[in-house]
Amino acid sequence: MPYICLMRTDMGDAISQGTFYVGDLLPEAGKPMPKLGADGDKRDRSTSEGPYIPVAATAGDEVATADPGDGSTALDGEAAGLAAFLLDNCSAAAGASHATAANANDVAAAVLAKMRAGDALEASDLITAVQAEFGAFDITASGGADFIEGVLKCLAGYTYTVADETEIGAAGGAFTAASGSFSDDKNRVASQVSTSLSLTKSLASGQLAGFCDASFSYGGETGAALVVYDDDGSVL
Repeated sequence: MPYICLMRTDMGDAISQGTFYVGDLLPEAGKPMPKLGADGDKRDRSTSEGPYIPVAATAGDEVATADPGDGSTALDGEAAGLAAFLLDNCSAAAGASHATAANANDVAAAVLAKMRAGDALEASDLITAVQAEFGAFDITASGGADFIEGVLKCLAGYTYTVADETEIGAAGGAFTAASGSFSDDKNRVASQVSTSLSLTKSLASGQLAGFCDASFSYGGETGAALVVYDDDGSVL
């Protein structure tokens, strides 16, 4: 499933005013869907199915950990966002050590910067970014394709939350399986954007093509506003 990410940091007013959106993605998002006769309760699905409104990505909460008294490592306070996802998922190898809070905060900032630059975020790119802070990182032990998609979801505006006192590492430092989760946000239209003819057309010559172009201009500044990733982290 493609992920549409907002690269620029100066478009908050346009988003809040409803003047910046992608309206040519159909049927997953875009024009309102009709009240279909086969729909038992005749739901009006216009709100949930479009248009696609970008969400500004952040590194999320700055994460911190503590020793609860048994030698293990636990999250010190509930945390949400990319750093929380990384702390909860990054492992050196199966059964080996976990990332530290400092690792997670630094990697989140680095990955966010790569997205804002429009760089690819494929497995090799993420491995390089994580290993710069957490040298023994193993992407397979951390979830593989699910890890990549988790990073992309965070950058596309989905919320990943890890509860307070969640065990990040067992006594002795061994990685503990991730226990955080993404919110089931029915209003996040990105969840309905899939690979389709409309996406292909939009990227080729539609609204996405314009917003992803380096010549896009807003507020007197020129530069691409959006970058679209395939679920393997490659740029579409």
